[in-house]
Amino acid sequence: MIKKKPGYGLTICACCVGYLLQAVVVNVSPILFIPLREQYGFTFSQLGFLVLANFITQLFCDLAFSGSVDKRGFRPYALIAPMVAILGFILFALAPMLFPGRPYIGLLLGTVLFSGSGGILEMLLSPLIDALPMPEEKKSSLMSFVHAAYSWGQVVVVLVTTMLVYLLGPARWQLIILLWCLPAVLTFFLFLWAPMGRVVSAQKRQRFTEVLKSPVFILCMLSLVASGASEIIISQWASSFIEKGLGVSKAVGDIVGVCAFAAAMGAGRVLYGKFAGDMDKIKLIRFCFLCLVVCYLVVGVAPGNVVPLIAIVISGLAVSITWPTMLVETAERFPLAGARLFAVLACGGDTGASIGPWLAGKMMDIASTRPAVQTLSAQLGLSVEQLSLRGGMLVGVLFSLLGFTVLSLLRRRQRNITQK
Repeated sequence: MIKKKPGYGLTICACCVGYLLQAVVVNVSPILFIPLREQYGFTFSQLGFLVLANFITQLFCDLAFSGSVDKRGFRPYALIAPMVAILGFILFALAPMLFPGRPYIGLLLGTVLFSGSGGILEMLLSPLIDALPMPEEKKSSLMSFVHAAYSWGQVVVVLVTTMLVYLLGPARWQLIILLWCLPAVLTFFLFLWAPMGRVVSAQKRQRFTEVLKSPVFILCMLSLVASGASEIIISQWASSFIEKGLGVSKAVGDIVGVCAFAAAMGAGRVLYGKFAGDMDKIKLIRFCFLCLVVCYLVVGVAPGNVVPLIAIVISGLAVSITWPTMLVETAERFPLAGARLFAVLACGGDTGASIGPWLAGKMMDIASTRPAVQTLSAQLGLSVEQLSLRGGMLVGVLFSLLGFTVLSLLRRRQRNITQK
């Protein structure tokens, strides 16, 4: 009797679990920022630098391995990624014991390791979906659906991590980190069994130098820089901002704010995949960036805590389609660029995702030392820390405006080509 080979449904499932693992890689340490800050005295800049290191490492992996994926195929890297994640989580958790008196070094090294896993997964998962044998018109919906797994994964990471901090206590954060090795183990075995599509052959592949010189590609890259920053500033800093900036308890803030943000992002991606159809992608993403400008302004300047919380949730819906939809839009414009295209596009997203949160943290530290901020905080009835956190979140306005401007230029270029 011939044993039936697993179908591509297993591949889609493996990609979804891979995005769950990536959600762990990106989101678990920021949820622990306040416990780490209170136990070890880290500054906001140091914590922000962990985010910067996370995404710079992902960016480096995108560049370093993109060409070799086209040569060696998907599976070797799909198996390496979860193993590297496990090593990174273990090093991060053991940092205080391995580096007594200087735990930040261990946290940074652990972050670099598990971020390398995230970079490989980011480089891999989108081209894996793109390589599936299906009509092109269905890939946009499937891409958005699979990317939604990252958002729902973020919800799971926030809920489970927050619950464990509450039940076990902040002092046992190492055990919480180690428990997140489980999705990495599952990812390894799913990719071990899942069938995978073929990469674009060298004979058919477009020369990548042609892609890099294209003005359209440059605009798409800038849009992804803006997308990455707009998404990750709130994603990484929301937990600390809601707890310290708005004065809401950590458990309530993480569930009502961070989880609702991620759930809105996941719902937006699912709804787009189900109903978008032939909708003008550029026009829709541009509108989303405009909504993000408003949301970041509200988060930074609105009084009280209810309205900023609502703005954080709405921003999740607004940012939901900017990243995955731009990936599909760019892939449609350069269909023969190979897996390297997705890796370089991921570099754009990671550049924004690394610079944005770091700049926000830097702004918070700078603001906290300014006499003008101290005076203003007294006038407004806010602590210096609260006002500094609000000022740092306003960095998101700049990146959202960048996204809106770039897509306006791209749309104008499309119009000019159509008229000719």
